[in-house]
Amino acid sequence: NVPVGLPALMGGDVQILAGGVSLVLQAVSKGAKLTVFGTFGSTPYVLFTHPDIREVSQLKGAVIGVGRIGSPDYYSVRRLLQKLKLSPDKDVKIVSAGPSLDRLVALGQGRIQATAGTETNLATLSLKVNRLVDLTKAGVEDHGSALVTTSDYARAQPDVMERFVQAFL
Repeated sequence: NVPVGLPALMGGDVQILAGGVSLVLQAVSKGAKLTVFGTFGSTPYVLFTHPDIREVSQLKGAVIGVGRIGSPDYYSVRRLLQKLKLSPDKDVKIVSAGPSLDRLVALGQGRIQATAGTETNLATLSLKVNRLVDLTKAGVEDHGSALVTTSDYARAQPDVMERFVQAFL
């Protein structure tokens, strides 16, 4: 969990953090001395919709749940909507709806009409949803997750960094 782990990393409580890269990039843009030294690739998001929504045009007026405003799925949904010729600020309402499983449950309960999630998360629930758009096939990829450390730690402990990467591979 990057919102919790990043302060721990920067405070020296942990040496390596694995998680979403968007908050890491925000921290770097504000002066944090961090080093990204590996990635997990992009998340294979699918835009899941309520069973009544079968076409992109039916998204107009829909409430779309994301983890939180500013999270990787938030930016992925915004880029997807633009590719689908929908305005993320006018045609839909994007709301913070918590972790992926919570969003899928909210979708099943009709509290939101769409969310970006993964097939892996959906497989843990027995919900009837539509798989409206595969974001990767639509050309929308997020920054994915990354391995991060402080720049000072990377410089001071190159042998540890090398061993970690080798063990990780």
